[in-house]
Amino acid sequence: GGTEASLAMLAEELGLPYETSIADRLCGLLPSFDATLSATGDVAPSDSFEIERWDGAELQWNEATSTLHDGLFRVRQYSRDVYRFKQKGQWHLVDQPTGMFAELHRIGFQAIRYKEKERNGILFSPLAVPLPVLQARTAALCTGLTPQVRNPKAPYRLRRLAWDNVPLRIATRIAKSLGQELDQI
Repeated sequence: GGTEASLAMLAEELGLPYETSIADRLCGLLPSFDATLSATGDVAPSDSFEIERWDGAELQWNEATSTLHDGLFRVRQYSRDVYRFKQKGQWHLVDQPTGMFAELHRIGFQAIRYKEKERNGILFSPLAVPLPVLQARTAALCTGLTPQVRNPKAPYRLRRLAWDNVPLRIATRIAKSLGQELDQI
């Protein structure tokens, strides 16, 4: 027959590697949220650069009057944006998506949602808060398709990206790797 079990047995007989789900394999490589941040140290940005602070509750950037408080900062350095996250007085150099999820975690905002379907489900994240590359690829590998924009006519901060056919275990692991609890809707 053409079942996954028979394919696995055939691959073994032929001495070939076989994966039933590359998304599961990639999911196992997702770092913990704490490990992601602890791997990134940095220093405070210079006041001589243009600095904005991200408002996680409103999902928008605002001019920063100082860097005294914790949060995610976008620093315009030599014509490019650099993202720095400050938590408990410690600075971390991060990419934009990781910094956004770090800030959402810091303020206790749950952005990742999941809707169970008959088979697997749909993983949602705000369009304004893109998943980091590894998490986005893990979700996309569940179907092989790019995510769809849901609510395209809604205000930008209410639009969502949706990845179809994501198993609950993978959605949960993606959320956990971003410091989020999976909000089931």
